[in-house]
Amino acid sequence: MVAGKDVCLRRLSKGDRALEVRFNRFLGNSKVTKERIIESWSESTAAAVTGRHVLAIQDTSE
Repeated sequence: MVAGKDVCLRRLSKGDRALEVRFNRFLGNSKVTKERIIESWSESTAAAVTGRHVLAIQDTSE
């Protein structure tokens, strides 16, 4: 979100200025990296699908 600048924090916060500031501070924290966010999502997804059959579909068209 930070690198691509394609997400509006104001829209994410739904008009709540304090929440918008918290989002901004969180994303600006040097400990928060794109890699760590993806790692966390991957861990959560792996836990959610453990023991299940999963159909993974990838769109390779451009």
